[in-house]
Amino acid sequence: RLLNAILQAHPENFDATMHLATAHLFASDYDAAERTVSRALELRPGSPEATRLRGVIAWRDARLDDARRNLEAAAGADPRDAKALAWIGAIARERGRPAEALAAYRQALSRDPLLLDALVGAAAVGFDTGAREDAARWLARAKRLAPGDGRVGELERRAAEGGRS
Repeated sequence: RLLNAILQAHPENFDATMHLATAHLFASDYDAAERTVSRALELRPGSPEATRLRGVIAWRDARLDDARRNLEAAAGADPRDAKALAWIGAIARERGRPAEALAAYRQALSRDPLLLDALVGAAAVGFDTGAREDAARWLARAKRLAPGDGRVGELERRAAEGGRS
């Protein structure tokens, strides 16, 4: 209600529009999220942030081709955006394309060596493909960053079991 009230009074407020799109995303109302992020892109055409959010909405709505296209556009528009690349890796991993996933995670880590999503994803792909030494290296970095993260704990259990899922 608060975001709608803000937008009623200030329909050109990009930040409130983005927050509302995110709220719709978290509520799994993908149609409303898409309509709202489209409005954000009307307010700021080509915005890397809005384009990335559009990619995440598509990802959660299982429109993986749209998701990848938007995330690639966001990463291309903002050379600091490592998260979009990590999420491209996650999509590739979901699709069973470990080489693509690993390439995206490595590119994300070249932009942000401390991005937990990319470290966890790269370690998981390492275990998936039998590249245990690489997986252990990425897992060790992830553990130093976020020792209590559940994904890190799951990868530690996987490592203890010899890398099997």
